[in-house]
Amino acid sequence: MIKLIAFDLDGTLLTYDKHVTDRTRQTLAKAAAAGIECVPITGRPYSALPAEVLDLPGVNYVVAASGADIRDNRSGEILKKDLIDKNLIVEILTLLRNNGYVTMAFMDSRGYVEKEDFKKALDWALDGPFREYFLKNRTPVDDLIGMVRDYPEDIEKFTVNLPKD
Repeated sequence: MIKLIAFDLDGTLLTYDKHVTDRTRQTLAKAAAAGIECVPITGRPYSALPAEVLDLPGVNYVVAASGADIRDNRSGEILKKDLIDKNLIVEILTLLRNNGYVTMAFMDSRGYVEKEDFKKALDWALDGPFREYFLKNRTPVDDLIGMVRDYPEDIEKFTVNLPKD
């Protein structure tokens, strides 16, 4: 007996233009009606999950930020946070930035990126839906490493972004 369906968002549940098809919505509604939990599992921070996904039938739980943030979708209660030591992240980000990589850090369900890297990443975000997602869910800052160092908690995740070429 199936008790849970877990699914990624981008390139799996969501179409190219970041929507759920009627067919997918109906399929998940049938699963939910049969008592099956429907759980989105994504690299996105919780705050970047579209309402269209959170409002799907059977989506009672969400695994976000690449597993760092597990929530009860009905109440918003954080069930588990599995964070990365911020001192380790400072070391890694310093090494990566010194070698020219574009990095981002995720804290409190939000993505942060240095202003100059924001511009580079935006240039690399060629397609419309991803570009819109990026603009909505990234905050440019002057000093990412300093922000991570001064943040009162550990970090949800970090990313290294490369051009498509």
